[in-house]
Amino acid sequence: MHSSVSEFRGTSCGRSAKLPEWAAVAFGVISIVLFIWPIIGLFLFWPSARPVFVVALVAFATIAPLKPFYIISGWFEVFIHLRLLFHGFIIYLIYFGPPREYFARQSA
Repeated sequence: MHSSVSEFRGTSCGRSAKLPEWAAVAFGVISIVLFIWPIIGLFLFWPSARPVFVVALVAFATIAPLKPFYIISGWFEVFIHLRLLFHGFIIYLIYFGPPREYFARQSA
């Protein structure tokens, strides 16, 4: 690495925080559950899947700034914007569209 780049990196970025292994494993397991639960639940019309889907999206968006800086290609950025569009469309459908009545709790 060029010396000016390493000097810049050392002064402006600061030290990276080390996450304990148990915390990384716990975070990984929680992330997987928050990812799989709403996907299965939305297909099976589980009422709890709607808020979990939204909470998972908000949680992943909240931790996004904590990820390291990286450069992405233009095509990957297009994919990211399409993914955001589809997430918004899904949220609209499950809360305001025709499928919302399938998520209503059935009284016995």
